Amino acid sequence: MPLELMAPLMFGGLVVFLLIGYPVAFSLAANGLFFGVVGMQLGLLHPSLLQALPERVLGIMANSTLLAIPFFTFMGLILERSGMAEDLLDTIGQLFGAIRGGIAYAVIVVGALLAATTGVVAASVLAMGLISLPVMMRYGYSKRLASGVIAASGTLAQIIPPSLVLIVLADQMGASVGDLYEGALVPGLTLTGFYAFYVLAVSIVDPKAAPGCPPESRTLHGGALMIKVFTSMIPPLVLKLLTQAVEYTANMTSFVIFILIGSTVFSLVFRGVNGDLWVEHLLTGLPGGALGFLIVVNMMIFFLAFFLDYFEIAFIMVPLLAPVAQKLGIDLVWFGVLLAVNMQTSFLHPPFGFALFYLRSVASKEIKTSDIYWGAIPFVCMQVLMVAIVIMFPGIVTSHVSKAAGAISGTGADEIRRQLEMPTAPEAPASGSGDASKSGDGKDDARSEIERMLNQQK
Repeated sequence: MPLELMAPLMFGGLVVFLLIGYPVAFSLAANGLFFGVVGMQLGLLHPSLLQALPERVLGIMANSTLLAIPFFTFMGLILERSGMAEDLLDTIGQLFGAIRGGIAYAVIVVGALLAATTGVVAASVLAMGLISLPVMMRYGYSKRLASGVIAASGTLAQIIPPSLVLIVLADQMGASVGDLYEGALVPGLTLTGFYAFYVLAVSIVDPKAAPGCPPESRTLHGGALMIKVFTSMIPPLVLKLLTQAVEYTANMTSFVIFILIGSTVFSLVFRGVNGDLWVEHLLTGLPGGALGFLIVVNMMIFFLAFFLDYFEIAFIMVPLLAPVAQKLGIDLVWFGVLLAVNMQTSFLHPPFGFALFYLRSVASKEIKTSDIYWGAIPFVCMQVLMVAIVIMFPGIVTSHVSKAAGAISGTGADEIRRQLEMPTAPEAPASGSGDASKSGDGKDDARSEIERMLNQQK
């Protein structure tokens, strides 16, 4: 078997494993080990290739960037279970109560606040679904509007810093977490504005779908209301809550680390069979250059989000796409924010969106699953519109990044022309560490070159 066929077969084997329903972490590791052994038996790979695996696994354990995952998860669970979300929704509902769609606005604002403090979608959706959905139904809100607003507002945790998605993307792309946070802030707030504008439009076109709260439900006024606004941001700490949060955080962190180890095994063997070059030639040969690459990649991520969650997409696809984007001259910070906005749709995609499942688990029987699905579709369209805006106006990302390597200055048409027509990659590699990109100290470059030289030895 020629070496050129190993990469397509390896990628196809991974797809088969995932379609069967085998756990992603073990699918990645098993696929990598299987083709690694086959390649060594056929004399296509040198046995020394897998000797780099322990070093890479230890590198994962020593990666300080990944410490943010358990810390942010733990913080989000504490805030979810402490009752702070309930106080926030009640207080902001009092502020917006007299306005048509006031509770929907409160849900959007609280979703953005929880996103800025937790970065965990499940925490936001479950909290708002348990608290706001019954109230919105009692006041006569449209089932589709209520379910769509709650599910979509919860997904803001994936784009508004601090976001677990941005942390994982930064690690996999070798970019700075701080740069991705700076770049994602404006798109995240813009998307929040889109959601609020949609509620406003619905309340004008169909006032019955988004009524205001009756006066008897607004019990706080004046100074008492302002005091409640500030005190609701201080969560209580209970030992039982800490125990539950620690247990769930350990489970979540183990899940992420196992996927990362599996993806490391897969990427090591995949690069050993020149899979990175195969993907590079495949994507750089697309018509339209960098713009064609962006269109195809975003369509592919959008459809993969029907079946895979954001961790799986980040660990499987991003290490293959980031080197190609860098070679085409695309700023990795801008590209990472673009992928994060696109991957946000994975939580709202009917019928497999996780936010829809979270909401379904706490919604009453009077709300049909079809209502939740139809309610999410307008918000998916707004997220796709945000992807197009980020592509057309890169300045909303790059102009707010202070230290991004290779950041492109300017706004509007001139910037997108420069962004998409740069013929060569930046000379300075992106900083940070990750399987998908070259690290600043050159260790990954040397290791990759050694692996490729070993492959050519018989």
